[in-house]
Amino acid sequence: MPRGIYNPDKKLLNLLREKSNSPYTVIEVRNAYFDGYSPKESKTELRTWVYGQLRTLIKHGYIRILNDVRGRNRTYMNTDKLVGTKNKLVEENTSIISVLKNRLENTKMELLTCLGETEEYEALSTLYPDIKKQLQSKFNQAKESNIKLVGKVRALESLMDELGQQQL
Repeated sequence: MPRGIYNPDKKLLNLLREKSNSPYTVIEVRNAYFDGYSPKESKTELRTWVYGQLRTLIKHGYIRILNDVRGRNRTYMNTDKLVGTKNKLVEENTSIISVLKNRLENTKMELLTCLGETEEYEALSTLYPDIKKQLQSKFNQAKESNIKLVGKVRALESLMDELGQQQL
């Protein structure tokens, strides 16, 4: 990952958002993460990782330290930046999804056009068997376009599903 770009762990952010404006400790976050996601690390390794993540979140302004106590009793609290990130991501995904919907509709229209073209070439080759060879190359091109368009539709639909699930 390039330097200067911080991409926080989504699972951890979700856990911290659930805490809302309640203070929490490293141990509480570690336990919630361990219970919710069953990582392969031991609780000790996970606590070290959570502590490092919280320090980075402090550095980037997502959370703040509530008291000057050192060690296990240090408490943290979410800032408006952390609470607002979910809404910003939802807005961005909603905007992207609307663009993708338009693109999907246009692609489906194009697909229907190509399907009609393919059907017409088949009908013409049945009606006029003497020009079947000329129609065959056009038929093959239309069929190839259909296949590509079906792939585009699938890609757009799967991306829209994925982005829609991230909003939940």
